[in-house]
Amino acid sequence: HKRRIKNLLSKFVCPVPKKGEYKKALNYYQSFITYRDSINNDENKTKTAQEEMQYEFDKKIVADSIQNLEKQKIKDAKIAVTRAELKHERSQFWLLVSGLIIIILTLIIVFNRFRIEKRQKIIIEKQNNQIKESITYSRKIQEALFPDIESIQAVFPSLFIYFRPKDIVSGDFYWFKRFESKSIIACVDFTGHGVPGAFMSTIGSLLMDKIVTSDSNIPSKILETLNTEIIRLLRQESGGELNDGMDLSICIIDHTTNELFFSGARNGITIIRNVEASRYKADLLPVGGNYFKKGKPIERNFTTHTISVFPNDWIYMYTDGFIEQIGGNDNLPMNFQQYEQILTELSTVDETDNKVLVLENELSDWRRKNERTDDVLIIGFQII
Repeated sequence: HKRRIKNLLSKFVCPVPKKGEYKKALNYYQSFITYRDSINNDENKTKTAQEEMQYEFDKKIVADSIQNLEKQKIKDAKIAVTRAELKHERSQFWLLVSGLIIIILTLIIVFNRFRIEKRQKIIIEKQNNQIKESITYSRKIQEALFPDIESIQAVFPSLFIYFRPKDIVSGDFYWFKRFESKSIIACVDFTGHGVPGAFMSTIGSLLMDKIVTSDSNIPSKILETLNTEIIRLLRQESGGELNDGMDLSICIIDHTTNELFFSGARNGITIIRNVEASRYKADLLPVGGNYFKKGKPIERNFTTHTISVFPNDWIYMYTDGFIEQIGGNDNLPMNFQQYEQILTELSTVDETDNKVLVLENELSDWRRKNERTDDVLIIGFQII
């Protein structure tokens, strides 16, 4: 710019006009003004250009600053998002690790528990098998003490026995002996069922073998003797924990006179004659057990019933397992009228096996889905 001014000024180097040469001076002056204005315009343009350039520069700087600021914000936001994602991923990772550790620990605990339970199951099954084998063998011992049914049928050909223990062994049992012209049959229900009942029934059977002899003609005396012996054997004289006793019916049949002598302790008998049932009740107290009144033991005297029987009569002896079975429409025990109706209809059935099948079906129909509640024993026979 300075170089240009010098060039312009060089053009004005001219002789000073002489006096009177006013036209030349005017021309010089006009030229000066023209060149001055030209220079000023150039300066203004230059300044304007500079200002415009500075404005554009500043504008560009501001735009760049804004752009850089936006980029920095975006970058910071991306960094923040990345950090958040990394933090979330770390949290997810440790959560997954924690979950895996918990699962592994749980699996270890479950496996150890399973192994322990499996070992215990094996031990329990082994013990159960041993117990079952012992009880099964006990059943063989118990059955060995029962009289042979064929030997009873040799005296009473029509006899049948419906015997269904609730468990493997039973608290119910039957007993028989023949002395010349007399036969003695007992139908017994010892307290309880299962192993305790079977143990007590064994004691009862052995006691009857000891007590009943050829001189035993009165069933009530047999019951009184049994009562005394059970109280003595189980030490029940002054009370105690063992209050076990027997509910039983006992019949002595005189084959020469066709008379039946019956005594019962809580268990009676039923005789079906001409499709009509006659029930003979028992005394209220069982044989054995603790029974006191005003602090003193109750003296038990049992009654003997003398009954004339005929060849077509059916005599039924029984425990309470069939009658007291829960069932029917109301889930209640059977009443005695229903039971006697079953016995009456049973008397018209011919074959022994069919009689047992009828009783089995009747009990099943009555019981329905209910569990068995007790041992069942029914003895039926005719005197020929």
